[in-house]
Amino acid sequence: MKESLNMNKFLKTTLTLILLTFSMQLFALTDAEEIEFSGAVNEGKLPIVKKYVEVKKVDVNATYFAWSPLLMAAAKGQFQVLKYLAEQGADINYTHPLTKMNAFHHAAFDGRTEIVNTLHPRALILIKK
Repeated sequence: MKESLNMNKFLKTTLTLILLTFSMQLFALTDAEEIEFSGAVNEGKLPIVKKYVEVKKVDVNATYFAWSPLLMAAAKGQFQVLKYLAEQGADINYTHPLTKMNAFHHAAFDGRTEIVNTLHPRALILIKK
């Protein structure tokens, strides 16, 4: 009897894990989709970025080789994409674990005042001083 209960518990646990894994994969991107999405962010292709965020429900705070989409957009100067991602809840304070730079740092370093002002409205005043 005890063995039967243990086996029952084991089967329930295993089945639950399988179902959870399957449901999580429904939202995962394929390698090709990850490349298309990150390429669209880097190239400023806002309609493609919107498709992934709104239709495919991409997490705007997911990272690709430790780069968040908002960090990519800032580094590449893609203002419209950055603005959209920020409006969708992207973490503007995400800091790359190796470079220790966030989106504001990238924008300021490259002199992208429009992005700097979006990320921190008072930042332009601070940079000019």
